[in-house]
Amino acid sequence: MILENYISYFKNLVNNSFYFDTQSGVAFRLATIDEAYSDFISNVVGYGYFFRLFVPSVDVFDNLDNQYADSNIGFEIGKLCMSDDNESRIASLIKSELIAKIFLDRIHDDSMYDNDSLVYGSFNKVQCKMRYNLTSGDGSYASVIVLFSINPIVSFCNMKESDWVR
Repeated sequence: MILENYISYFKNLVNNSFYFDTQSGVAFRLATIDEAYSDFISNVVGYGYFFRLFVPSVDVFDNLDNQYADSNIGFEIGKLCMSDDNESRIASLIKSELIAKIFLDRIHDDSMYDNDSLVYGSFNKVQCKMRYNLTSGDGSYASVIVLFSINPIVSFCNMKESDWVR
């Protein structure tokens, strides 16, 4: 359920943003962080902005009556550009940073005010890291990588015995 909520939350952010061409079906992709540092972008069509949501790592722990998921998460926002067009690469990097900051502001607001949100109550103790990435290869692109942790309350043990016993 954590993974499903995580993907749904970020897919919703992307689909409700006018920065991404969501009609093409290539703006949003689940990826590993390793792909962010490699030439994985060749399967993207067009030169719009893309959003890569990283597969999270999740540790679950108990704290009195609640269970928390210490989730290390992140995403990459970037744009394909011509490798020999330095001005385009710089502009794409600056715009990617702006979009990332807008997303972080939205995530912060959700953590403070939307108690149905995946991130509710967790962002006030987050340290966010931003990495800037310029990659050349099959597809040259400029991107911003954002990494952070959230600690949502989760329920793993709310099953009835009849759910798992024959």
